[in-house]
Amino acid sequence: MRGPVTRNKSRTPFPGRHTPGRRAVYRILLWLYLALLFYLTWFPGPFRRAGGAVGINLTPFATIRRYIHMEGTAAWINLAGNLAAFLPLGFLGPRSFVRYSRWWHTVLISLCVSLLVEAVQYLTGMGSLDVDDVIINILGGLAGFLLHRLCRLVYDNSHYTRGEFNK
Repeated sequence: MRGPVTRNKSRTPFPGRHTPGRRAVYRILLWLYLALLFYLTWFPGPFRRAGGAVGINLTPFATIRRYIHMEGTAAWINLAGNLAAFLPLGFLGPRSFVRYSRWWHTVLISLCVSLLVEAVQYLTGMGSLDVDDVIINILGGLAGFLLHRLCRLVYDNSHYTRGEFNK
């Protein structure tokens, strides 16, 4: 025999479930970001051309030193692009998974994702495997992590969390 049928009194669209929270939104954004990152780095498009320079550079700071002495903006755009490409990973990672909310988690995750991107670029002939790209990508991840911490610091100390907004 079944118990009495009760109506869903909560305002959630899914009975018995909570509405997706902020962390779920961050996770969706993280997965969308990773899909876009892999698409932009592994397939020809506006930021990449097929048959580009293929090689291996395992000397730290060699490419960065060469870029600093180059004229024009292409080298600086490449450095800024590598830095900016991993900024969302450093920001969204700790916001998506509490378990990975330390700075060294961000470094390790940025390192692994960057090595994966660089290896696939090299193996598919879409680019070179460059240790300087890995270094800059890790710095981009750390910049995103610092932005995450700054946002958390500002938000936690704001009037929104102390209840002054609702008065």
